[in-house]
Amino acid sequence: MNELVERRVLGAIEFVSAVTGARILEPLKVDIDGVTPARNGRGLYVLRQARGLEQHTTSFQEAPDSPPEATVLLELKVEDPQRHFLPRVAEVRLPRSRAAAGDPGAALTPITIKLFPAAAAPTGANWALLRARVRIPGTEDIGLVNALLRVAPQLPGANPVLAMTDARGEALVAVPGVPPVLPAAGGGGGGGGGGAVLTSDFPAAIEVVLDEEVVRLANATPPVPRPNPDTIETRLASSESGVSSVNAPAANLSAGKTVRMVIEAAWP
Repeated sequence: MNELVERRVLGAIEFVSAVTGARILEPLKVDIDGVTPARNGRGLYVLRQARGLEQHTTSFQEAPDSPPEATVLLELKVEDPQRHFLPRVAEVRLPRSRAAAGDPGAALTPITIKLFPAAAAPTGANWALLRARVRIPGTEDIGLVNALLRVAPQLPGANPVLAMTDARGEALVAVPGVPPVLPAAGGGGGGGGGGAVLTSDFPAAIEVVLDEEVVRLANATPPVPRPNPDTIETRLASSESGVSSVNAPAANLSAGKTVRMVIEAAWP
């Protein structure tokens, strides 16, 4: 005789590429304190059980009153065994609501977490790439780990691109889907009757954000903290102490090409 056991899930995590937004299907190493994540066939990490939330997985008619929705804050740690994406931490709030799928806080709506590309990440043929090394000024070539790069491509409709430096202080910034030919700034076909002025390059403004809670020298004694890019951006927007930014020289990027540059930033 088969026994039927039914349980509610607490939610699911969806890891996506910060460059393309596509779901990452390769297996990742995911750790959440007190939570049992299980990877399913669609690449989602389903949260089946959590310490202190046992009744939320066995109650079907009404959700338990305690703890209230989104009041349990947990830290998620993720790393990519293939090293295509950088490790990071993120915040997960449980329990999720029992609203219909599509509601941002519902258990049936995956929690989306973006992973940033590592130096070894595969890239697209038409991507404009910037490989930047962030280091301290001076004679020693010492990189800065966990610096956040905010790159603003000067392209119509383009959104800022984020990247993080790795254990060597190197970051891969990727701008996908760039046209091979672009109208030049200030170009036009007036006067002599010629055609529009075209170019393959476009400028990109670069800002380096340094958060003293996670930034370390590349030669620092381990362990080095894993960053939470979302928290860094929040702290920057709130002008919290310990967070500073440096405007680096702009880079000229183009589709299918790689630009390399060194950015110096004083630390601490």
